[in-house]
Amino acid sequence: MGSCPSRSEHEADTRVTDKAKRKCLSARRHSAEIQATELTNVCLEHNSLREITSKLEKALCWTSKHDVSWSAEFSESVNELFVDACKEISRLAEGEDYRTADTIVKMILRLRSAWGSKPFEFLKIKLFPRERIERKSSVVLAGQYFKPEQFYENDDRILRLYFFEVRDAETNEFLLKYFLECSNILQRFYVLCLVCSGRHLQITKYGKNCPSYWTVREDMLRDLNYKEDSALARCGNSSIEPL
Repeated sequence: MGSCPSRSEHEADTRVTDKAKRKCLSARRHSAEIQATELTNVCLEHNSLREITSKLEKALCWTSKHDVSWSAEFSESVNELFVDACKEISRLAEGEDYRTADTIVKMILRLRSAWGSKPFEFLKIKLFPRERIERKSSVVLAGQYFKPEQFYENDDRILRLYFFEVRDAETNEFLLKYFLECSNILQRFYVLCLVCSGRHLQITKYGKNCPSYWTVREDMLRDLNYKEDSALARCGNSSIEPL
């Protein structure tokens, strides 16, 4: 006949069982904490998106609520709105939610038709920040013009649509500028160009059809990666002023 387990053996089994239970409970608590954190993050993201879309909707009526639409108060409100929108677009772009990011951009572009041209002309608002791209050794400040901007003064044959300003991540020193340009010299032609050391260089040709912002962004980052890897990012030309 088999012998009964000794008291010491029973106590050992109990300790093992209790340890397993505590480990299981700890794992459950950890899992619950992770789920709660993820749920909180999702709620915060949804709140930030709702907040900026609500602000942009209300902003459509700003000029009718200000006695002087281009007052200092109005200018400060516009700058704050653009900064908040840029932060949200940057967050969405980081998560590759390009469709929602484009929706916010469309809402920003509606402001020009809603406000009319006078505030834009008086405050010299030609563009808005679209995205801040954090990189290992640099920061890219991307933006979009409200309407195509002449590259050369009094010459409408070359127009700028998007810009990408590259700065050193540590010193904030200005390094490079990329532009999506539209040339109308012979026929309409879109190209990603780089302005560096007084030179105006073609990087990627797109032909007669305007590429999406995200296509241009990808090509710009690819070229920037190559230049950083090749230690070519510093133009060393202080005559090129940032936007």
